[in-house]
Parts: sequence; structure tokens; C-alpha cells
Amino acid sequence: MDRLEYAHCAICGTKDNEIFMKIRDYQYGVRSEFCVVKCNHCGLLYTNPRLNAPAVKIVYEKSAGPWDRNKNQTAKKSSFYIRRHPFLRKIWHWFTGEYLSQMLERSKGKVLDLGCGFGDLLEDLTRRGCDACGVEVNPRAVEACLKKGLKVAGGTLENAHFENESFDTVILCHLIEHLPDPKATLKEIYRILKPQGLVLIYCPNADSYFADFFGKYWQGWAMPLHFYHFTSRTIQDLACGAGFKVNKIRAVTPEWIFSGSLNQYLSDRQRGILLNLQKLGVFNSIFFRLGVAFITRIMDLFLPGKGECLRVELKKG
Repeated sequence: MDRLEYAHCAICGTKDNEIFMKIRDYQYGVRSEFCVVKCNHCGLLYTNPRLNAPAVKIVYEKSAGPWDRNKNQTAKKSSFYIRRHPFLRKIWHWFTGEYLSQMLERSKGKVLDLGCGFGDLLEDLTRRGCDACGVEVNPRAVEACLKKGLKVAGGTLENAHFENESFDTVILCHLIEHLPDPKATLKEIYRILKPQGLVLIYCPNADSYFADFFGKYWQGWAMPLHFYHFTSRTIQDLACGAGFKVNKIRAVTPEWIFSGSLNQYLSDRQRGILLNLQKLGVFNSIFFRLGVAFITRIMDLFLPGKGECLRVELKKG
């Protein structure tokens, strides 16, 4: 209990909520169950109570270690050819439901990538001719970025103290759901963004068809590091409360979220055909992934607004 803190609604600021679902951690090794609550005033879903800042730091450092060690091996498995050929990558990202290609196309001028990790997106932005820099809380990732020659500030956006109206584009790719106070961060982004500047957000959609289907096993909950669980309505309310106009919002399903949710579901099973297939690595094979991608493209077409991730574009008026 000394590692937990109680939060209020990030949209309306109230503490009037009710329990929506209890979910345990399936990804980060925190052997606890957490509550997702629903605000009785605006409908925002958020984790409450949640880990405090020191506890979050410990979880991030432990979870980043294996990813860091396996990064080179993972990179080798990725297609070097597709990564450096925008047209092929655009087709691949459309088919698999990823947002990266569109995010790169929409990024102009001086670009800030919040939560830039080990700098892959910064490298892509730089190759496109953008003046790109990042902010990252993980010291190991910051060190790796600096070794690559990338411009990265360690810590939070608020601690970076950027000048007023200094960026054309700000990117939050799988970040806004991790922020302890997303409205405060959006207000800071509003301050540093140039007039008519863009904010590009990519985050899980708690109103998705797989969230309904998998329930507590849905990978988008990502306990305990996802503090907020947005729908298209609540993220619009949050953005407008910070002063932004919503240019576009769309829900789309990346293929990996089905496999991740299925693996979490099977982690509670002792036997069965699906568990045997998981052990054989079937659900991580390229053929399975392509099949899932094909099905999810059809589902996104017939179930608009119910895709697994929200693509949001905000504009500073």
C-alpha cells in the first residue's frame, strides 16, 4: 500500500467514481490486482489506486532491461529493406494497422517525440528532414539515443523547459495513457506548440471490440503502467479541456494486440489446444499475424470506431 496513490479524474477533476473492472498485471511482474474505475461525471476510465512515482520508476527499469538486451536481435528480424523504403512500409503499416507511416507523413518542421524510447522514430524523422528531438524518462534509453547522435532530454516534458511556441509537431505514441496528469501535459504541449501546430496521439481504445471480447485479458489495459484508458469521446473531452481542436480521430486495429491479448488469456489456462499451439509459437508466426491483420482490416471497416487503437490529431488554434 505504501507504493500506491489515489488519483482523481483527469478530465473533470472529481473523485466520484465506481469500480469498472479488476485486472491483474500480465506483463510487468507486479503480482497485484488493480482497479479500473469509471468517473460518474464524464465517463473517463482510469486506474485507481495506482502506483506512485518511485514504484513506477522501478517497474520501468526492470521491464526495459530485457527489451534493451533483445533490441539488436529484434531489429535483425525486422525487414531492413521495408524500413528504408517508404512506399513498401506504408503498405505494410496499412495492412497491419500501424500508425507510423502516417505519423511520419504528418510530421513537419521541428518535431518533438515524447517518450521517444531508444530513438527509432527520431531516426526516421531525421531521415525525412525533420528537426527532431525527444524527451524520455528512462536513463538507459536516453544514453542510447545520445550515442546515436540524437537530441534527447532526460526526464519529463515539464522539466525540459522548452521555449514558447518552439515546435511544429508533437508526437505522443503510446504515451498519453502512461501520464499521471495528461491534461497538464497537454497544456504544456499547447504552450510550446507553434500556432496551427499539430499533436499526433496514438493510444489504446478502451471501447474496442477486442476490449469487449477479451475483458480483463485485453492487452490494452497494460496494468499497472497504463493510468488512463481512453475512448474516442473521453480523449476528445480531455483535448478540448486543454485548449485544442480535434482535427481527426479514427480507431484502427494493429495485428499485434490480438496476439498479445490471446497470450494473456492463455496464461491463466492449464491445458487445451490453444495453449499447446501457443507453446509451439503458432501465434507469433508471420502467417498467423498476416491472417489476423486481414481479419482486423475487415472488422475495422464494418465496426467503425471500435478498433483497438485511437489515432488522434489535435490542432492548436
